[in-house]
Amino acid sequence: MWCKQAGVVLAVLGMGVASAWAGDEVGTVNGQPITKAAFDEAVAGVPPQMQQRVTTAEGREALLDDLIMQEVLMQESRRAGVEKDPEVKRQLDDLRRQVLVQATLKKVADTEVTDEKVKAYYEAHKEEFRQVRASHILSETEEQAQDAKKRLAEGADFAALAKELSIDPSAKENGGDLGFFQKDQMVKPFADRAFAMKVDEISDPVKTEFGYHIIKVAEIKDAGPIDTLDPQALLDIKRSVLAKRIEDLKGRAKIVVHKDRLK
Repeated sequence: MWCKQAGVVLAVLGMGVASAWAGDEVGTVNGQPITKAAFDEAVAGVPPQMQQRVTTAEGREALLDDLIMQEVLMQESRRAGVEKDPEVKRQLDDLRRQVLVQATLKKVADTEVTDEKVKAYYEAHKEEFRQVRASHILSETEEQAQDAKKRLAEGADFAALAKELSIDPSAKENGGDLGFFQKDQMVKPFADRAFAMKVDEISDPVKTEFGYHIIKVAEIKDAGPIDTLDPQALLDIKRSVLAKRIEDLKGRAKIVVHKDRLK
């Protein structure tokens, strides 16, 4: 049988009852029609994992019964004046605000996040998509890091020394090799230094929240054409374009903040 929770799900999703044309209704509740269009909309809104149920006569009748239950409860809510309850009004106002904000966000995204603007943003921020491949030796103290750099200057192999000295657990397996990464994928002090280095250059100790790093850059890969980006990188650019538009809207608004009242 159709689970009773389905009716609640549909109610939450807003499967309301549309106006009926003559002979169009699949049922009525105290004269209020439930149209075929509303029923079809409810069918389309059933989650994919439950769609099989509405392909049977029994499942479709159960779904109609859910719609009838919703209409009965809606009529009862009007009779009882439920909408006048302060808490219900607050929840309805919150839900209305959420729906409007999401709809507006989608409209702004559809309007602003165009292929042209995405490409323009990428070209203007191409440096951020440059990739560096680097290795590091992580030490607890600056003195330990300086000692590691001294041994490298004396000819020690970087990977072998990383396996011996680095407190990064992965160094035992990869010799400190971090692979390729973009600047925003690393903590700022590390990224700032790594992206300012040349191939085969070895850094002085770089302090981060994790300890002291000796960095060696193995390879630098410039950003390619936008059509070479992976889907996640492209999505990040679209989000950045949208965020810029929202910041523009905030900049045009008169905003007053009382931070002292946040305590």
